[in-house]
Amino acid sequence: MAPGRSPQTFGIQELYRPEEPAEIDIVAVHGLNGDAVKTWTSPSEKICWLNHPNFLPKYIKSARVLVWGYNANISSYAGKSTSSDRILQHAQTLVAQLHADRDVRLSFARPPIL
Repeated sequence: MAPGRSPQTFGIQELYRPEEPAEIDIVAVHGLNGDAVKTWTSPSEKICWLNHPNFLPKYIKSARVLVWGYNANISSYAGKSTSSDRILQHAQTLVAQLHADRDVRLSFARPPIL
């Protein structure tokens, strides 16, 4: 794991669950050098728009919101470790973790949006 990152930074993390049963799963995946939560968070106000009540949950009330984090460091600058995984390996890991997270009985009725 890269220095300065918590264990919650990698893998699937649920940021928001609606009060009623969810109809869809929205899965946010960061880009290169990104972070599962910080990518979607305002640096000045420290507000993550994926789970803040005035942003995404306000407009898509029936969605469960997840983030998926992975080691996307492309440089070892500043002591950050880089990933030796290729895009295909990251994609396979994402699919496996989504499958493990989602209830198979409900997953056909609740499609994921990546």
